Amino acid sequence: MRAAPAISAPLDDCRPERVVIALLYGATGAAMAGWAAAHALPAGGPLWPLSGLVCGALAGWLLARRLLPGDVTQLGWDGSVWFVQRRASASTALADLRQVFDLGPWVLLRAHQGPGRQHWLVLREQRVGPGWHLLRVALAAHARGRP
Repeated sequence: MRAAPAISAPLDDCRPERVVIALLYGATGAAMAGWAAAHALPAGGPLWPLSGLVCGALAGWLLARRLLPGDVTQLGWDGSVWFVQRRASASTALADLRQVFDLGPWVLLRAHQGPGRQHWLVLREQRVGPGWHLLRVALAAHARGRP
């Protein structure tokens, strides 16, 4: 069996995914603060849900920035190893790349650069362009996980 040819593709900046993560954490924080206020305070002040919403949204924003890095611009396959290209540095080889979701025009990947260094990468067909099919073939053949 031959290896997939070398390919490089631009990654998405993940803005919609970051917004969804921040909103989910914000709603969770507000629900937890509301629950705590209802059980801890006899009257339950309006500041508890608001502070929970703010703290949850802040935690979601920080988590989204950490897990969906905005400085990773390219994903590539050189025929033997996957690598990522960052804006202000050289390319970095990935220790492991797993395909989590492949929804046709949208692919979610989990990348490991080393022990404890995990982040998520998003590929969109609109952004990659004509090389989309070749990239999906390389991912299906050489990325771990179920396509």
